[in-house]
Amino acid sequence: MNNIKFKSKRFFPRNIGDIMSFGFLVIIIPLVFWFETRTVLPAMYPDFGFWQVYHTIVAILLLFEIVSNFLYIILVDTSIYSVTMPAELKEGWWFCAPCESVAPPRSYHCHMCDVCILKRDHHCRFSACCIGHYNHRYFMLFLFYLTVATIYATYFNLFFILNYINFNWGLLLKVFFPLAFLVFGLDTSTNHVYLVIFIVVLVGSLVSLLLLIYHLTLIQCGVLTFEKNRKLKGYNLGLKANIEQVFGTRWYLVWLGPFVESPLPSNGAKWDLTMDKHVKSL
Repeated sequence: MNNIKFKSKRFFPRNIGDIMSFGFLVIIIPLVFWFETRTVLPAMYPDFGFWQVYHTIVAILLLFEIVSNFLYIILVDTSIYSVTMPAELKEGWWFCAPCESVAPPRSYHCHMCDVCILKRDHHCRFSACCIGHYNHRYFMLFLFYLTVATIYATYFNLFFILNYINFNWGLLLKVFFPLAFLVFGLDTSTNHVYLVIFIVVLVGSLVSLLLLIYHLTLIQCGVLTFEKNRKLKGYNLGLKANIEQVFGTRWYLVWLGPFVESPLPSNGAKWDLTMDKHVKSL
């Protein structure tokens, strides 16, 4: 299914940065969902009214897409061990000493994951693993649905906050230093907790939107974050082919969920190069 393999080893964040980022995401996603469905929507619509039920269903669907794609990011094996490696070096291949294995083009060793990653894009702190050939699709869909959900929540939160918080000059300090007021006990009121959640969701919507635009631009150009930072080129096969390299041959259906089959045209080890308008297989 989807020509993917799941990791055989258990997943644990390996360093403090991964632990903190991963932990934050695992806590904030259900917290925001609870806040939106149990606090914001009931305050804006009658209990069990049409619009409250409608927006609750939308929130559940968005939560499902976010969580399921996030799990696939973590569980799908995108290392060089997910494919069979040859014993000898081929043209464009290299030998990885830490992995004690040959590695194909576009694969790079991640010292945090301690393994070579096929078509390595970057190491994602929030999922505590690398984004590579086989989980790139799920990362992009996670980012897309996270962007939709946070913008959606920010819209409702804005109206909710305007009705529950009285604006004054002291509020400006709370807006810029919301967590400080909460952590140091300067304001532990329910309204301030609402303000903190509102700001976290607002910032999250802006960050996720910028990341989504950035990564979509890279996909359009057929380049990875790792390659862009090192000015490596040569894999731009055209918009449709570039999309299929990430989302698979059934790219138009993958938005339905991570369970939709969409085989990738490459196994992560063999790539087509674009050299002077000619395509060369490597």
